[in-house]
Amino acid sequence: MEKFTDKLISLDRFLLRILRFLFHAFIIFLIGIIPGVLGFFLIESHAIPDAILNSVSMIGTQNLHIEPISTLGKYFAAIYGLFLQAIFFIAIGMVVTPFVHRILHSWHIDDEDSEDVKDK
Repeated sequence: MEKFTDKLISLDRFLLRILRFLFHAFIIFLIGIIPGVLGFFLIESHAIPDAILNSVSMIGTQNLHIEPISTLGKYFAAIYGLFLQAIFFIAIGMVVTPFVHRILHSWHIDDEDSEDVKDK
């Protein structure tokens, strides 16, 4: 990220920054899916495709395709749902960050330009 005294970066560098942040958000999503797959596989003895389906469906707050049977599985699904919502908000924050940063940076540059005009 550029400092507040720097000019705005070019559009092509900004697009590369967006892609980099999208990639990081995707990695965070994958990191968030792994505990769910392992949990459904180990605790509820689901097959790997079913564990992936349950983990991914929890991102969109859909119902589980295979409901947990054991009490431990129910607790796991509840705690994992809270964890996944935190992961979701972290990833959304990472996607939005470059846009907010660019807007705030452009406002700061506009403020500096208006102060320079007032000083002259």
